[in-house]
Amino acid sequence: MTFEQDKSEHDKIKQDNNTEQMLFKQCLYHSRRGMLELDDVLGSFVKQYFYSLSTDEQYLYSQLVKREDPELYAWITGAADPEDAFKELIDKIKQSALKTV
Repeated sequence: MTFEQDKSEHDKIKQDNNTEQMLFKQCLYHSRRGMLELDDVLGSFVKQYFYSLSTDEQYLYSQLVKREDPELYAWITGAADPEDAFKELIDKIKQSALKTV
């Protein structure tokens, strides 16, 4: 591998890390909710587990936190079934909440 190829690869990784950090910050901001219970559960989850999620799960989380509080609360408490796309992620969030109790 030449120096230029190595530098290019390094720049790509650095750019990916910057993108991941930006997404983390956005997700952390959007995890702050009007409902205290959701604020605690989602805020703790994103702080502890965001970087261990796959890229697809990180993106999915960013979409999840765009939902309205009553819908998220119902999904997390089990009062309603989450949409199929969010089921596994909601399960992870529930498991993380049980660990902090």
